[in-house]
Amino acid sequence: MVPSDSQSELPPPSAPASAAPPMRRHRRFARFFLRLVLVLAAVAVLAVFFRLELLNRAGPWLLARELAVPVELGVARFDWRSSHIDRLILGSQRDVVVEDVSLSYDPWNSRLEAVEIGRVALLARYDMTGGHGISLGELDPLIDRLRAMAGAPSDPDAAATPIPDVLVKSIEIGLASPAGFITGSGQANLNAQAIIAQFTLREQQDYARLDISLAAPLVKDGKPPTGDLTLVMDAHSALWSLLGLDQPTSGNIKVGAHLRMPEKTATTAEMPLALADWSMEAVDFAYPGLAAPLSGTFAGEAAYGQDWLSLDKIAGDLKGGLGAGFTAKLAGNLRASPLLAAQQVAGNLDLKLDGGDLAIGSVKAAQTKLSLPLTVAAKHDGSGGTLDLTLAKAGTLSFQRLDLGNGAVSLPKPTNLPLKADGASALHLAFGDQAGANADFTLALGKATLTVEPKAAAERLLIAMPEAKIAGRYDAATPLSYTLDVKGAQVAAPLRGLTLGQVALNLVSDAKGLQAKLSTGALAGLGKFTPVRGEASATLVGDKATFKAHLNGDDQPIDITFAGKADIAKLSGSVDVHLAPLDFAVGKLQPYNFFPPLRDYLDDISGRVELEGPVKFSGGNLTSDLKFGVTNLSGKVGPVQLTNVNSVIEIDRPWPFSTKPDQVVAVELADIGLPLTNALFRFKISDGKVLDLKESRLDMTGGKVTLDPAVLNFDAPAQNLMLKVDSISVGQLFDTLGIAGLSGEGAISGNVPVTIFPGGIAIPEAKLAATAPGVLRYDRNQAPLALQSAGESVAMALEALADFHYEKLILDLTRNLTGDVSLGLHISGRNPSFYDGYPVEFNLTIEGRLDQALKEGLAGYQVPDMIQQQLEKLSP
Repeated sequence: MVPSDSQSELPPPSAPASAAPPMRRHRRFARFFLRLVLVLAAVAVLAVFFRLELLNRAGPWLLARELAVPVELGVARFDWRSSHIDRLILGSQRDVVVEDVSLSYDPWNSRLEAVEIGRVALLARYDMTGGHGISLGELDPLIDRLRAMAGAPSDPDAAATPIPDVLVKSIEIGLASPAGFITGSGQANLNAQAIIAQFTLREQQDYARLDISLAAPLVKDGKPPTGDLTLVMDAHSALWSLLGLDQPTSGNIKVGAHLRMPEKTATTAEMPLALADWSMEAVDFAYPGLAAPLSGTFAGEAAYGQDWLSLDKIAGDLKGGLGAGFTAKLAGNLRASPLLAAQQVAGNLDLKLDGGDLAIGSVKAAQTKLSLPLTVAAKHDGSGGTLDLTLAKAGTLSFQRLDLGNGAVSLPKPTNLPLKADGASALHLAFGDQAGANADFTLALGKATLTVEPKAAAERLLIAMPEAKIAGRYDAATPLSYTLDVKGAQVAAPLRGLTLGQVALNLVSDAKGLQAKLSTGALAGLGKFTPVRGEASATLVGDKATFKAHLNGDDQPIDITFAGKADIAKLSGSVDVHLAPLDFAVGKLQPYNFFPPLRDYLDDISGRVELEGPVKFSGGNLTSDLKFGVTNLSGKVGPVQLTNVNSVIEIDRPWPFSTKPDQVVAVELADIGLPLTNALFRFKISDGKVLDLKESRLDMTGGKVTLDPAVLNFDAPAQNLMLKVDSISVGQLFDTLGIAGLSGEGAISGNVPVTIFPGGIAIPEAKLAATAPGVLRYDRNQAPLALQSAGESVAMALEALADFHYEKLILDLTRNLTGDVSLGLHISGRNPSFYDGYPVEFNLTIEGRLDQALKEGLAGYQVPDMIQQQLEKLSP
């Protein structure tokens, strides 16, 4: 008997036949076969009076009337106790062929005693059109009659009909299907004690094989029926497409089950009708969509009920699938309703993945480990189905490396992410018979620490987050889309000494690209600058990115914006920077309020600074066209006192810091060993360490001072400069030096070497000389008391200096780091009123403090026109 796959052909679960004893069903079949024997007996009566040849002609007609199918019969022997039939063929297409049949019977008691069949051959077709499933063609009505007889209620008072001994030595099946021709072979034995059968189905070339064995006792209180089933399917089997699955490319699947009936007959819908211990093994099984072949085993227990199937104690180990190095462990329980129109599955699974590489769309993870205690719910009907996985308990996800957006953002360090449960983490998978699968997922992360490396930034960020949420969607027709939300995180950039507090991040990846929004409540520099608040956003489409950011001082008036674009593939792009003007004042806002380390270098600063312009990068090359504006900046820079500095400095590389050539800075007063006014410095800074100082001009006491070109290294312990003094006023110099009572007329020139140390300025030995005769005057009334009362020789010297017309004047000047100056005067000449102008030479040494000079007279200073115009363009 060949069962049909049509549900409509099955007896209703609540029919009384389901509870009838199997032995009585078999007896109904025995009575059916007895009717066939009686027909043959009638034929035998004919054979007594007529020839056997007539029997073989009349027998098929009688059997065809009884079975309602075309019959071909060949009787070799027929007598009153036994007979032998060479062949019995049912159906015009030889759908059933029975050969070598021996019958033994008791005509006096109308009982069939034994049936021995040498060979039974069935030719069937598998055709799902019309809902027939497996069909025997013209024999299908006969099969329906036999199925109805099996489902009809039995008469409990009817006398039991003894079951004959039935032996089928060989059963052969040929099944024509869309997947090709399938052959089967087996044997069966039926008697009053039990049914024993063995059967094998094979696909051509043995790409698929099904082995079945059955042992069903028929005696009262006998052991429950048992059976064994083994199915092996190779990747080349045509049955995969018949099952609605894609064709694998290699390997095989083996499924085994030991079937048994429960000890007690089912009396309720929840009691099992059949039980099984099952196992499944995959060997190098490569399936479309899997990154690597699968190998592993699963096992468990199964129970089949009225309209349900449960899989219990599921346990298995797999290797491969998501990646060559992946291993997975699965445990749990499932319950399904496979016979309902809307099939359902529910249960729990504990899934563990270990060690493999995973790639989904633009997301790639290395050495991934996953622990997921899941609840499972699935539905399927004629139009498609759904699968819902929900995290029942806290799980974990870890990986050695994670790349997002095709490497635009990476997590290069081993990372462990705790996964929240209670419905916060879930996956909803929907699939249709025609449409591809799609999935919606949410993943809630607990407290974790991450190392993040944005490719364009070339900087690793350390992130500590209290929680995060990832939600997304996957569709075969569109790229993976997801949203990442993080709040209250802490971020540090160690290489740049930056920290960000109270960070909120929203990251969206979809078909339009990658968009990110970032805000922080406190951006600080680990003590290097004042905390600021910030907001930033970025968009990545393919390899093209745009971004902008805005920073505001947390408690200081800093306002800076960034806006730019980048080509990730080429690692190139530009950023426009704008720093709103900052106004410093003594006793108020100072540079060290923003950058505390500047406290050791800048003091009592006043004036304005501002910055704007683009920064460009290409590979490892960083350039800029920044303009740094300085307006009336005054204060102490290291040991150098500056007053009213004005400039627009063009920066061609922000890091290492570099300026364009021939930058110009105008300074009203620069004390670099000597108080120099109206200074105009020309320079270039390279690599943040080297200052290439060009020839610069300055004023000093009515004369001109030029600064020789020099290359200064900021890492050097001291910087050496050479000032060339040209025709400075002797009188103004003495006024500058603050030597009481000393004045003069004339001009001097010479060289002044200056050495600048971090702690002060020194002039080791300067020598200046008069360019023409002049006059020195020293008012003895202003001389120190010690000189006034020093004796006759000193009195004569002071008298000669009262109106000294010098012909030669040499000035030796030294200054130490404290600012104390020693001035040596070497003069020769005469005083017309002293000894009738007798020639006199003097060597005088005078000491004072140079850093107290030039207290007044600066009110008329004007910024050079070229610098003023640049400042007006920068900050109109």
